[in-house]
Amino acid sequence: MKKLFEQALIVQNFLLKQKWEFCFIGGIALIRWGEPRLTQDMDITIFTGFGNEKKYIEILCDNFNKRIKDAEEFALKNKESHP
Repeated sequence: MKKLFEQALIVQNFLLKQKWEFCFIGGIALIRWGEPRLTQDMDITIFTGFGNEKKYIEILCDNFNKRIKDAEEFALKNKESHP
């Protein structure tokens, strides 16, 4: 769990340096604000605005290791947007 929080801090510092609006969601947020539970990943929402997602995805992929092949394409195809 300690390693996950250390990685979350690295990601947080990167996002703050970019001056991006973001929030942690899911298990990490629950551990901090309420219900303790086991989690092995972190979920983050980045507020990109509509149509700007590609720029953010490219910057993230350039600065962090990708777990899957064609990560940029996957992220664009599977992004969540709410009208």
